[in-house]
Amino acid sequence: MKEPWLSAVLRLGKTVENRSWAPSYRGRILLHASSTMEEAYYSEACAIMFGIDVCPPPRAELFFGGIVGAADIVDVIPKTATADEARAVADRWGADVRWWMPVFGGKGQNGIILRNVTVLPRLVPYRGQMSLFEVPDDVLSAA
Repeated sequence: MKEPWLSAVLRLGKTVENRSWAPSYRGRILLHASSTMEEAYYSEACAIMFGIDVCPPPRAELFFGGIVGAADIVDVIPKTATADEARAVADRWGADVRWWMPVFGGKGQNGIILRNVTVLPRLVPYRGQMSLFEVPDDVLSAA
């Protein structure tokens, strides 16, 4: 996940992760911090957060290049959902629908509902991949 969105999941109650793809998987996932973040991307994300009355995390407190937490994927708001349909899915799980962005970066977005977010005691360096990916069990023994 790119920052500052990952820190919003870990610390600010962001319960909806926006992706152009919709996972069929439901269950526990690890949360991986991307190794990079462009300044323009950070500025745009901060503006979106201020727009929903959330103070974004300072740049110095962001994570990069490793596994930092875990969460459960419990549902997905389809990118074709109406506002009322999105609210119904979010409400079913106690998620904050304000975090769903039907369009971001010029693409339609599915809202992946996250629950039971936990933060690891420290970042575990690990090279990420696009989409969901497998992580060997022994990687987390360093946490």
